[in-house]
Amino acid sequence: MPQLPGAGRRSRFTALGLTAALGLLAALAYNYSRPPSSLLPAQTVQGPPPSPAQPLPWRGSAQSALGLEGAGLLAATPNAHPQPIASVAKVMTALVVLQLKPLAAGEVGPLLQIGDQEVREYAAAKANGESVVAVKQGEQLTERQALEGLLLPSGNNLAVLLARWVAGSPEAFQANMNSTAAALGLRESKFADVSGLDPGTVSTPSDLVKLGLAAMKNPAFADVVAQPQADLPVAGTVYNVNYAIGQDGITGIKTGTTPQAGAVYLFSGTTELEGHNLVVVGVVQGQSALPDALTAGRNVLKAAKAAITIQTVVSQDQVIGHYHVPWQGDVDVVAKQEMRLPLLSGSPVRYRLKGSRLTGAAPAGSDAGSLEVTVADAPGLVAVRQQVPLATAGDVTEPSPYWRLTRTS
Repeated sequence: MPQLPGAGRRSRFTALGLTAALGLLAALAYNYSRPPSSLLPAQTVQGPPPSPAQPLPWRGSAQSALGLEGAGLLAATPNAHPQPIASVAKVMTALVVLQLKPLAAGEVGPLLQIGDQEVREYAAAKANGESVVAVKQGEQLTERQALEGLLLPSGNNLAVLLARWVAGSPEAFQANMNSTAAALGLRESKFADVSGLDPGTVSTPSDLVKLGLAAMKNPAFADVVAQPQADLPVAGTVYNVNYAIGQDGITGIKTGTTPQAGAVYLFSGTTELEGHNLVVVGVVQGQSALPDALTAGRNVLKAAKAAITIQTVVSQDQVIGHYHVPWQGDVDVVAKQEMRLPLLSGSPVRYRLKGSRLTGAAPAGSDAGSLEVTVADAPGLVAVRQQVPLATAGDVTEPSPYWRLTRTS
């Protein structure tokens, strides 16, 4: 039968149409079957502006640092390096004694006997021009009195007495000092003797502040270093070399002076923050004379008490960023909790969103990653990084069938 005119062309068009329709259906089916791409949140805020700075009065070329109870190190002069610390080493001596032979505040503890060896050591140290506390054979000192003689008039001979009493020998005790330093994270400190007379006993301001904060947590230690004077059986009334006690809020801790170290002053005070009295510890290292070091310490403490505040660096439910959900719109990412930190004025605060991937529907409150908060990352300050958990502020819904069929990505 002859083919009607145009029938072939209609057949070809029908086939082409059918092929196109099948291709479209295949594309729609493929689109529908593909899972949505995973989503990462975008950060939309950078951190709050810093408060006006109140610079700390660091002294000339001296190495210095400052820390706060519960917060740790807050500020330090740049480019510090280990230097001799003289009698400030006795802070570690006393701390190790109190760790191994604990005393409660107000307790006097067991008796230490002064024998012929201790009398000879006293005479030799005195002849050498060292800082000593007078003793005589047959004298008995309580542990508390020995610590007072160590920390107030800074008796080198009592450092040796306590070391031998606790560990059997100064050398064995010295090993305890260095292991305690390692446990406290004092990475740039080395204790070559028990009194600090050896110039090989070195540290940095940052390490000394950490040591001071640790020592001031011990009530017996804090009680002793707050005393302006003490009465000992043979030496009589001995006075605290840290004669700044009670001035401008100074409450401790220890001075040290040798030709190699210069004058070193590790000091403490308190500051009231939101109804809580917190210990502030600072240090000046490498001053030319003790009066200069004491003056510098008082000035730094006064400035620090004015400059340290508790600041809200992240608020609960604060919007940090959002997920852009193609089938829905933007879904905010918020902080799950508040972060409040003690900061020195002028400390910068920076945010970095470390988001979690979403691969489908998620209810409000789902994990959205964390916010890395960096504070005080600036010259002369000590940077701190902490994490705040994040969550979605609203539901992320399943994509609609229409979107899944017609999406282009």
